[in-house]
Amino acid sequence: MNSKGLASIGACLVTLLLFADAVEALDRAKLRWLRDRPTIRQIEVRRQTVATQESSISDGDVRSAMYSRAVGGLFGALGLQRGRNTKYQRETLARDTLNILALYVRNGYLRARIEHMVEPIRSDDTSRLSEETPARIIVTIDEGPRLRYGATRWPDDVVGRLRFEGNKILSRLHPGRVINLFDIRDAEFRYKEFLANNGLPYAEVAIRPDTAVTDTIIPLSIDVVLDSAVTFGEVQIVGDSIYPEFAARRELTFEPGKQYRRQDIIESQVRLYESGYFSTVQLERDTLSANRYQPDFILRVRERSPRYRSFSVGVSQSRDEDLQLDLTGSYGKRDIEVGRLLLRTEITAEYGLGYFEKIRLSKARFDNFRFTEHRYLWTVTEPWLIRRLPVTLGIEWQPQLRDQILGFETGLVGISLETQRRFGRHIETLLGFEYTWVTIDDLPEELADADITRVETQRRQIRFRLLRDSRDNFFNPRRGTLSRLELDYFGGFLGGDGEFAKALASWTKYQPVWPGWISATRFRVGWAQTFQGDRAIFADEFIFLGGANTVRGFRENRLGPLDSEGDPLGARYTLVVNQEFRWKTIQILNWLPLGLGRIFRTLPLWQTAFIDIGNGFENETEISADNIAVSYGSGLQFLTPAGPIRLDYARVLSRGEFAFQDRLHFTILYAF
Repeated sequence: MNSKGLASIGACLVTLLLFADAVEALDRAKLRWLRDRPTIRQIEVRRQTVATQESSISDGDVRSAMYSRAVGGLFGALGLQRGRNTKYQRETLARDTLNILALYVRNGYLRARIEHMVEPIRSDDTSRLSEETPARIIVTIDEGPRLRYGATRWPDDVVGRLRFEGNKILSRLHPGRVINLFDIRDAEFRYKEFLANNGLPYAEVAIRPDTAVTDTIIPLSIDVVLDSAVTFGEVQIVGDSIYPEFAARRELTFEPGKQYRRQDIIESQVRLYESGYFSTVQLERDTLSANRYQPDFILRVRERSPRYRSFSVGVSQSRDEDLQLDLTGSYGKRDIEVGRLLLRTEITAEYGLGYFEKIRLSKARFDNFRFTEHRYLWTVTEPWLIRRLPVTLGIEWQPQLRDQILGFETGLVGISLETQRRFGRHIETLLGFEYTWVTIDDLPEELADADITRVETQRRQIRFRLLRDSRDNFFNPRRGTLSRLELDYFGGFLGGDGEFAKALASWTKYQPVWPGWISATRFRVGWAQTFQGDRAIFADEFIFLGGANTVRGFRENRLGPLDSEGDPLGARYTLVVNQEFRWKTIQILNWLPLGLGRIFRTLPLWQTAFIDIGNGFENETEISADNIAVSYGSGLQFLTPAGPIRLDYARVLSRGEFAFQDRLHFTILYAF
């Protein structure tokens, strides 16, 4: 090799070394830049879609599924887009990949492949990387074909009811539908649960899509190993020392020799918690039990103290104003044993305090605070009188208290007897009888006869309540329904003064209408009637509308029949329709300084838009479309652990007998 050749090789080696040094320097600079967690400015989606099909998942769907968010637009320019998801982090890419894969396997793309890459966005190739250099995330997706369910292959030994119920569970995996891997796993779990609730807890179930098939129609193979049937053995109770053993044993929904059901174990533990005697409950198989197919169980309990005291301070919706301060104190005892009865007793004092003037901090006076509730109650309960049917005997005293809305004073002494019963997970009923002595003073002229302003009466009442609640969350439901029926009957064949009946019914539905938005719809009707013209006796039992929880835009209970001074008389017929849309709004308080932003990040801010329609009527002839109040507005809610704190602004439409007015309502919990 001549000197020129050696010089060329040397030059190449020098060039390679210089290039390697440059690449290493570039890699070190990029690693430093990545460690500084650059701001994500762009998210680019690239596809390798099968040529014969059009993708059913848009780029927007992919970006919505990702944890990462690109900073941009008006909010980005104002600096309102801040958070961990707007910064590049190594773990973020893995999280994004899993989220995108989950999106694809839910939509039939079981062979999808995802690749991530992050690169700096520089003004030119020579600009240096710094922590201010924004990042671009590039997501490359190889979707593969979209797969659909084929035929279902059952093993030969799964026949009769086992196959019939299995086909019902697998109905969502109907041939021709797009494969959803999560639906397959859910069906697998539900079928195994069905077998466990029918004496086959050791059965093994696996549902496998045959992905080796090159076609887009994928058959499902179901593998089931049934094993032998199982029955319950004996139950040993550990940890009971205060209460008699039957207090725990009677809550068990199974007995030795009964066919094994996993649901019996769950229901038994729920009932043990609900009994009120135990703080922790654990029902498990005895590992020393010799017979695998008739196992014994051990119930471990931790008992609650038989005596308890409680004191609480809170805020609730007032009957008279938007908010009231609640003070409650109670003392109870759980272990009063009378033969085979285990009674519990409780004494409770309840107070509600409201402010009945416009609050001005410089002129607030204590004497403007008035009792809205004042009540003392003593109860004795036997929770298991007849087949877990609880019976409660109560004695109640309410001292004379002025009703700030109705204008008169009422007080009562009463004795009551009631029972409650649950049916399944969603339905609860109550049936009760009450005998009360009621005193009403300062009756308004519209209710009083001649110069009589004081009424002393005896009321005998039967009440019935039916509640069906399938909401997924008590404070902020997104799905489900809530139905109520309340029936009250006074006098008549029960005796006492006067005869009166009242019925209230409502139905509420919650459902998502589009991503992030919840629709809440309520229909509510009411009817109240005296049969002997004794309206004064039942003046406080009529139906009152208006305010934060019925038709917003009106003062509390100021919608419906009014007296000459503008005070409510209560309605005989009521109709209310509410429609509300709820969504998580802009979290503008998250960026407050001095640590306040961290507090408000734990209290998400929601917003509502609503329309309320309704009125109360004295006679059925008044019911017409022209005599219905309509209000609309919007509100904000802080979702706290104790429920939403709500501020609503409502405007009443000027129509018919209703003049324009508006009102702010500040209260807790949603209107319905």
